[in-house]
Amino acid sequence: MNRRGRRAQEIRDALDGGELRVAYQPVVELHGGQLTGLEALLRWQHPDRGLMMPNEILPVAESTGLILGIGEWVLTQACRDLQQWRQLYGSAIPHVTVNVSPFRVMASGFQTTVERVLQMTRTDPADIFLEVTESTLLEDGPRANSVLQQIKDLGVGLILDDFGTGYSSLNYLRRFPFDLLKIDRAFTKSLESDESTRKIVAGTIDLAHVLELEVVVEGVETARQLTQVIDLGTDRAQGYYLCPPLPADQIKQRILETAAETGPIRFPLPERATGN
Repeated sequence: MNRRGRRAQEIRDALDGGELRVAYQPVVELHGGQLTGLEALLRWQHPDRGLMMPNEILPVAESTGLILGIGEWVLTQACRDLQQWRQLYGSAIPHVTVNVSPFRVMASGFQTTVERVLQMTRTDPADIFLEVTESTLLEDGPRANSVLQQIKDLGVGLILDDFGTGYSSLNYLRRFPFDLLKIDRAFTKSLESDESTRKIVAGTIDLAHVLELEVVVEGVETARQLTQVIDLGTDRAQGYYLCPPLPADQIKQRILETAAETGPIRFPLPERATGN
């Protein structure tokens, strides 16, 4: 068995053996610092190599079809975790976002799988957002649009992820049924040093708002970047400066430490962002 085959078998064993994990990163509203949701992120707790990131899992999983089982597992786990948090904290966590591989979106029965998981976990579709990358739309635009509209009809929210990383077309924002646009971390990283990047991000935010889409900027790692994305009119942000991805049990701890007994969870923002 070659290296790729061995890795595929390891991933299959990880899925069957309970080695996969979900970490969650908060998404923060920038007009007051309120938590608006959590993004579910795949992790692999390897018995020998420790915690492994998605880039060590997804390429092989997608090429072998294992992504179908992994994707369903992540969605199911995210829904179950959300239901547990809801029982403890009510609506303190408004929704959970789950990334969806292009392979999964285009595979037969995707809409049926999503509907089945929601029913099985008794999750309100409005509590779940699915993130798809723009590469999904390039493979077969009409089919992708049809599938995404089916998901939208279930009541699930849709986010266009990694916007601007390669073959972006602003036409996507008009043609497809998205609720939010996520600007890739590559742009966030360049905000402090590149004026043209700031203009591109500002223009994208303005256009998204014209189309009644909210904007999330990812990869915020410094106070300066946070201030810049606020000044550009971004609606929401996520990144290590606000909070790193955390295991589900640490999300509970963060909620207990941060939230008032009743009321929303808030993250500290620059004073001018909160109107003070």
